Amino acid sequence: MINSWKFLLRSDLPKNSLQQLNFSVFGLGDSSYEKFNAMAKKLTQRLIDLGANLFHKVGLGDYQHDFNYEGEFDPWLNNLWQSMNKVLVGKFINLGDIPEDKLLPPIYKVEFMDHVAEENYSTLNQLPPPNGAINKQVYLSKVIKNTRITAEDHFQDTRHIVLDNSQQNKYDPGDIVMIQPKNNPKQIQEFIERYGLKPNQLLKIKVDLEQLGQICSTSVIQFPEEGIKVEELFEYWLNLMDPPSRYFVKILSFFVEDKQRAEKLKEFASKTSVITFFFICFQEGKSEYHRYCIRERRTIPEVMLDFLVTDQFPLAYLIQLAGRQRPREFSISSYHQKVPNEIHLTMAVTDYTTKFKRHKRGVCSSWLSEQDAEKTKETVPIWLEKGTMKIPPIKDGKTYPIIMVGPGTGVAAFRSFIQYLAQYPDQEIVLVFGSRSETKDYYYEDEWKQYPNLKLITAFSRFQDDQKVYVQHKIRDESDYLSKLIIEKQAHIYVSGRAKNMPKSVEKAFIEIIQKHYPDLNALEYVMKARKNGQYQQEVW
Repeated sequence: MINSWKFLLRSDLPKNSLQQLNFSVFGLGDSSYEKFNAMAKKLTQRLIDLGANLFHKVGLGDYQHDFNYEGEFDPWLNNLWQSMNKVLVGKFINLGDIPEDKLLPPIYKVEFMDHVAEENYSTLNQLPPPNGAINKQVYLSKVIKNTRITAEDHFQDTRHIVLDNSQQNKYDPGDIVMIQPKNNPKQIQEFIERYGLKPNQLLKIKVDLEQLGQICSTSVIQFPEEGIKVEELFEYWLNLMDPPSRYFVKILSFFVEDKQRAEKLKEFASKTSVITFFFICFQEGKSEYHRYCIRERRTIPEVMLDFLVTDQFPLAYLIQLAGRQRPREFSISSYHQKVPNEIHLTMAVTDYTTKFKRHKRGVCSSWLSEQDAEKTKETVPIWLEKGTMKIPPIKDGKTYPIIMVGPGTGVAAFRSFIQYLAQYPDQEIVLVFGSRSETKDYYYEDEWKQYPNLKLITAFSRFQDDQKVYVQHKIRDESDYLSKLIIEKQAHIYVSGRAKNMPKSVEKAFIEIIQKHYPDLNALEYVMKARKNGQYQQEVW
């Protein structure tokens, strides 16, 4: 993808290079980010510049929409078929000829083996690498340390997790670890019982080549040819703890005996129609789906139980529709050369109550937080990935001053930065750390004191009863010092944390302090240029 984009940007390409190309674009974006759907917009403009014809309007999906990306995607897709009929006259298949009540065959064939696997049999070492993984061969790690770093009476449970890295997989400051989580054991057992299987029974799962046209080839899971153990299939391979898709609930409706429940599932699956008469009905069906499944985070097992899905629901459909378990990404909070046999994480445990008072916990964070490093040695499959934030090269034992803004677990990557930069005594390091309380969630308080070249600026939002203090306020308080580092010493700025309001507020604060102390300078232009050349970097989620 990167090489393709670089090729399209070549200045020597003729203006009519793509005049034979008809195209449309649908972007996946988040309006809480400043550059909303920037790549979709840039790609569209560049293709037009090279002579291509935009035959259907650009769709800009927004994660913040009530229906997430589907809010824009459904109407965009409905109109796409009409546009394609105009471009491909006589060549385009009318999808309306496929009956809505037709059940397409699954793309997998499942063979239930008569024999069971040996006790130590495992296929976890054959887990395929996710996109972006540096190591294509999965590394089977384990938790060797699990420490709570928030007060016991604090609402947020944050953990310092240490993973085994005895193979000494190399990683750089700012890199990421991807973890394949393990599903809830109780619900795993329920699935095994539903299909009348034994945990150590072997299955052979193959792709039905005749049905591959149903889905994108990158969505196909390549299972081990020699067979996979039932328990591992449900534990690590399948994504069972997320809400089912609308297509999933439509397929479930074929395996529900109660007509009222089956109709409700079909209503969930209905798409927004361009036909005005049906619009309100279909829109309501999608709203109901989001209220029931998405906002309440109902899992696949929960939906199947609520709607009394029969035991005739084929395992092949479950494998296809659940899809592969999605690895979770965490910033590495350690420096490889300091702890070559370890990988450190700073992880907040996802634990919350829904609007309907249902208790939910994150699949990966809750699993890791429950690991007893002294007793249990559960396998933790991991891959490494390059991070987006890069420290400038060190020259003569020094680089530009580094200013890091990391509220909460946003400090994770900066811990690796600091451990790396601490070996250079003349290096100027500034950390602006924010949390709620100095006594409840002040992460790594004692460790920061070990670094003489680290200037620590703290913001505790619940310290004063009458006013909340955030990192952007502390940046303004230290305006003279920070602005000099930025302008006179060309300091590099790094911001990490949640994407909601913090990044924009922090950027605004930096612009204000530069403008205050250097009025002849265009502060906004300076920061925009810094973002472009890598002097101002963000990693937000």
